[in-house]
Amino acid sequence: MEKNELETTRIRGFTSWINMRLLPFEKGLGNVLTDLMKGTNMKLLLQSVTGTTTDKIQSFEKLTPEQLRTRCEWAVKHLKQQQVLPDDVQVDARLFAVRNAKSVFDFLWRLVEQDIWFLWERIDFLLQDDPKALLSVPLKWIPTGNTTDISKSTKNMPGLASYGSK
Repeated sequence: MEKNELETTRIRGFTSWINMRLLPFEKGLGNVLTDLMKGTNMKLLLQSVTGTTTDKIQSFEKLTPEQLRTRCEWAVKHLKQQQVLPDDVQVDARLFAVRNAKSVFDFLWRLVEQDIWFLWERIDFLLQDDPKALLSVPLKWIPTGNTTDISKSTKNMPGLASYGSK
């Protein structure tokens, strides 16, 4: 696969993933690299991943490069505080703010990993054959802090002990 073709595939894949995350807000992106830091898209993405809002991050419109960098740092800090990103994850806010493809893709992959882990923790429940049991507890992609969420699997944890580690 050529470099341009690979980047186009990544743009489409991450854009689709973010659009799935933004469905509850009736928002969507055309291109993750150009649209993520427009308006309130980043704020809504953070809210969809954490289930919380942060007053520090509002619209990304009409900000200086330094203000964009600061907002990116705040976003990463918020994700770490909400335990979506591990504390050891490093994001170059300067590169992210200028929409460097590799930096944006690396950051988004860490968020996708969180969704994969979320499903893996609930795999025992989701693999049931009983449709009534499957529909008894709604699967929520946006955390609510509600304890009625699908219980996490304990049987499969050792197999993924090193998942996500580098």
